[in-house]
Amino acid sequence: MAVAAVAMTFGAMAGVAEPAAAAIGSCGTPTTVSTFHQDAGTWYENLEFDGRGGVWVSVLSGNRVERYLPSGAVSSTVDVRAPGAVRAGPDGLFYVNAGDTVEGPGEVVRFDPQHLDRPVMPYASGFANANGGGFDSAGNYYVADSNGRIFKVLPGGRVDAGWTTEIPSADAVIIKGGQLFTTSVLDPDSAVTRVPLADPAAHQVVVKLSSGATKAPDDGTIGPDGQLYVAAYGSGEIFRISPWTGRACLLVSGLANPTSMRFADRFGPYVPWRDLFVTEGSGSILRVRLG
Repeated sequence: MAVAAVAMTFGAMAGVAEPAAAAIGSCGTPTTVSTFHQDAGTWYENLEFDGRGGVWVSVLSGNRVERYLPSGAVSSTVDVRAPGAVRAGPDGLFYVNAGDTVEGPGEVVRFDPQHLDRPVMPYASGFANANGGGFDSAGNYYVADSNGRIFKVLPGGRVDAGWTTEIPSADAVIIKGGQLFTTSVLDPDSAVTRVPLADPAAHQVVVKLSSGATKAPDDGTIGPDGQLYVAAYGSGEIFRISPWTGRACLLVSGLANPTSMRFADRFGPYVPWRDLFVTEGSGSILRVRLG
């Protein structure tokens, strides 16, 4: 989440029966938080493991994405303007949302991680800004525009004009099966919303993480346990949420502006179901080890 990218007033979603704010207790899962990499003054926005021993990280403040090795060393750098989500595509290319700022414009670009000598290529455009992103199983790519809409980009880069949904201050794009989960970063009740891919107008709030004062829920991921993990930028917390019942618990607190997270994937000694890597807008990439 780029805070500067979402200067708008959150509005109520009409026609949707919404749950009351949840009473959220601890998950009861022991966690250990350590620093994987730190660079003071740097805004780390998003990340994606490549399954080849590296993790690509969006450096929003530096207009680039960087690939880190398990040692913490940077092995590659690709220039991208104000990068938001970075995602591995089904074609082996990496897709990055560019223009994750209030100035915009938002677009999606892609690059070949095996041939970094080749130029970054445009893929899709027409967004005010481009924050969260993610692929479904059919290769469609979804873009969360923090000005209040989620878009569907068909394989090849054309925006599907017949598919859109308006969710004020939409931030995350987290896809599980036929459902897309998004957060509303400016919502005073910190809503997490489920959007059926087959019927985006039928979106429903799954859970409210606060009541009257936003925690600024940002991006997140689906864990190996099938649960939804969401970072709260404003409150410095990570929540674990059932995608279907909305039952939520607090996994980690005391962080400094967490923006996104991913479980380790073929990343040296790190364990996929235990090691959760978290980017922070305050200049750190963290490892959260689950007990």
